[in-house]
Amino acid sequence: MRSSSLPLLAVALAATACAHPPPRRSTPPGFDARTPCARLAVAWRDFDARQVSRATYWRSARAFVDRALTCQDPELVFAGSMIGPTCGDDRACATADGSHLARLARDGVPLKAAFAAWLAARDLRPLGASIAYCPHEPYRSVRETTRWLVRAGHREFARPLATLALAQHDPYVQATLLEYFVAFDLAEGEPLARRLLTHPDPTLRARACAAIARVGSPAALPDVRAVATADAHSRLRRVDGVEQEVYPVRALCAAAAEALVARAVAPPRPSVATAR
Repeated sequence: MRSSSLPLLAVALAATACAHPPPRRSTPPGFDARTPCARLAVAWRDFDARQVSRATYWRSARAFVDRALTCQDPELVFAGSMIGPTCGDDRACATADGSHLARLARDGVPLKAAFAAWLAARDLRPLGASIAYCPHEPYRSVRETTRWLVRAGHREFARPLATLALAQHDPYVQATLLEYFVAFDLAEGEPLARRLLTHPDPTLRARACAAIARVGSPAALPDVRAVATADAHSRLRRVDGVEQEVYPVRALCAAAAEALVARAVAPPRPSVATAR
């Protein structure tokens, strides 16, 4: 059983790192069985990856994750392996498309095990420093994680991720997690998409309509039809020299409604349980 103080320590260290960037170290940290668990976050945070070779960086990353898993602190292990050293002010190690995490996994870092342990251990409260290296960066971190999961084909996390997504307060984090379910056509994403249908931001409503067209069931038809009929968002578009008012969210939800009607007479959408 892991100590309950370790996740709090990881959050506190991450918050401190964001507020007061520490001096960077010029040599890679060495992690082994003798490294105290409570010092892992500090050592990894202070490591400046610009000063070492790529091979040294990957070796340090593998050693860090292995030691953090031994310490039974999933929040620390996944947050640390995902963001890692800041690589300077531009955070060049992190990538929006998930390629940094994909490279970590290819080079032997047990990232899938770290992510599975993190999902299994947390209480699914709203995301903060436990997934973002800084508490105010959950969107960027979730985007990278989601796209790595898609790149790697890890569809087996659908159920815990759906629960995690519904627990969030930030609708933009939720919309980013929705990409995972759409990419794999997984029905577990439908409740999340239906929740975003009523958000004040029309871009989120549009993303929800597009997602429901892919992962929704006929049960979502009343909600989708309501948006397709009455959504207030409009914009002007010039057609043949004449400005016309168009309703893009209505159009997307109308297309989603058509897809759901067609789906009513087709086989059920696959869930993670049936898609394997």
